[in-house]
Formats: sequence, structure tokens, C-alpha cells
Amino acid sequence: MRDTLEEIADEKSKMEAMLNFMTEGVIAIDNLGQIIHMNPAASAMFRISGETTNRPLDELLPPDTYDFAWRQALMLNETVTKEVKVSQQEAEDLILRSHAAPFSTRSNECSGVVIVLLDMTEENKLEEMRRDFVANVSHELRTPLTTVRTYVETLKDGALEEPELAQRFLGVVINETDRMTRLVNDLLYLTRLDSISKREPYFIQDLKEIVRNVADVMSPQFASKEQDFSILLPESEVKIYAAQDKIQQVLINILANANLYTPAKGRITLTLTAREEGNEIVVEDTGIGIPKEAMARLFERFYRVDKARSRERGGNGLGLSIARQIVDSHGGRIHLDSEYGFGTTVRIWFPKPEHFGAEI
Repeated sequence: MRDTLEEIADEKSKMEAMLNFMTEGVIAIDNLGQIIHMNPAASAMFRISGETTNRPLDELLPPDTYDFAWRQALMLNETVTKEVKVSQQEAEDLILRSHAAPFSTRSNECSGVVIVLLDMTEENKLEEMRRDFVANVSHELRTPLTTVRTYVETLKDGALEEPELAQRFLGVVINETDRMTRLVNDLLYLTRLDSISKREPYFIQDLKEIVRNVADVMSPQFASKEQDFSILLPESEVKIYAAQDKIQQVLINILANANLYTPAKGRITLTLTAREEGNEIVVEDTGIGIPKEAMARLFERFYRVDKARSRERGGNGLGLSIARQIVDSHGGRIHLDSEYGFGTTVRIWFPKPEHFGAEI
């Protein structure tokens, strides 16, 4: 008898250890809804502290969360799967998938239910992001495709016989196809950035030279709007451990936004500073600025403060997302300050080469 009791105690101890280290929440209740066991993962999901054994399940959890699932499992004597949303004060809602399975005695009488809980919150977020991404891409492609089709049909129906009108229509078609090409190229670029295995090798780079090259590339765009564009560089050399074309892409994206959203004859300034803790690039403009309520979403893919105006100016909402991903991959930081109507300031910080153990 003693050996049997010891074996039972050992098995119980093993079972409790397994349950306690599971990442899934596990709740066992009897057929009256009294808790037999609740593991730490389940307690953490519902922010429950203290003893839970022999307490009613409905006393600890919202009644609409698991009442239906475990009662249905008992009534049907089969596993019931249910996905529920759990509201939490001062925290984001949890999306949980529960599997409620009845268990029986040796006489096959149902004596309770085991509920296994899987936290699906992050998975649901990713799925929502995927749906939004597909919807955004579809929308961004559908708009120019519709425009192209309309103008091509008009040309087919006789507009080709009017040279001036035909030239104007063909100009619109070229602009729209260019916009689609930019979108596809940006999407491919993001895909490459997402692939860690395809990361380009880093080398010691002259950051001042990179800034000068980008300034040369962007100067015609600023000149076309008669904007005052200037760069301020330190006298000392500024080195960075990076993939050169990636850093150029960051600066081009930031300066392109400044160009787009700064009125004609406005001012854009790029300042490079070498500091003790790292290298800082600051881009300031006297543009239209960004409303406070939009600041939190600026680095989301496809997010634009004013979609109609941004599309009209040629933006697709991917530039800042690409910039942040590149900066992050180089161990840096990017921060944006703006006041609606008074311009925007973008600060980019990169660690020095020594941070990576690179020799200059």
C-alpha cells in the first residue's frame, strides 16, 4: 500500500511539474465548475494571484469566456474548441483559443473538464497585418491600373488622332506605370530587408562621402521646387560600419519626404555630427508638418497621414518603414519630431565602427 501511495505521489509530482512549465494555460475543473488545478501560465493569462483550487471557475474568469465551452464539453462529452477575446484593464485584449475536453472516471462517468488555452494574440496580429498588407498593395495597384486602362481606352477610341491630347494621355500612362514600378521595387526591397540570410556585407564607410553623394542625387529635385537645400558636415572624418547603398537609401527616403511635403521655396537642412556615443544625422524641413495623432503610426508600412494628397504627390507609404528597418539592422535609431504647420525634424543615430569590433 505504501509503495502504491508513493508511486501515486511521484506521478502527481511529475504531472504538476509538467503542467507548471507548460507555456499553454491549463485549467482542470470538476463537473460542478470547481477548479481542481490551474497552472501558472493560465494564472498569468488572467492575472490571477493566490490559491485557485476549489474555487468556482466563474468566480475568477469572465462568465462569457469559458462557461459555454466547458458546459458544452460536459453535455456533449466531447472536445469543444472556442476562440475568445478577453478584455483586460490597462492592457491589450487577449485572443485565446481554448480546447475543453471532458475526462471520465474508470466507470466512464464524466467527472470534469480539462481546458487548454493557447494565446493567439500575436498570431492574430500577424494575420491582421497580412490582410492589411494585401489590401493595401491591391489598392495601390488598382488605382493606377484603372487610370492606365481609362486613358488607353480613350486613345483607342480616337484620341490618337489628336496629337496634343494623345501626348498628354500618354504622359499620364507613363507616370502611372512609373508609380507602379516604384511600388513593386519598394516591396521587393522590403522583402530583401526581411531576409536576414541575404543581408549585404558591412564595411567601414566614409559617412561624409555618403551624405555628399546623396545630396548630389537629390539636389535637382530641390532645385525644381526652388527649395533651399543645404548640408552641414564636420571637419573631422566620420566613419560608419555599414552597407553603403542601404545608408544612401535611408537618406534618400528621408530627403524625398522633405522634398514632397515642403512647399516651394521652403528650406531643408541636413546636418551630420560626430559624437562620443555615435554619429547623428539630422534632417530639418519647413514643410507642412504632421498632426500629433498621426505620429505613432508613421513607420507602419503603407501608412500615410493624408492618403489622397500623398498619392497625388507620388508617395506610397513605404519610405519611412524601409528607412527604419535599415537603421535598425545597423544597430541605429531613428526618431521623428513634427508640429503640424511648422515642419519636421528626423534624427538618425548610428553607432561607431568600434561598437561592432570593426577596425578603422
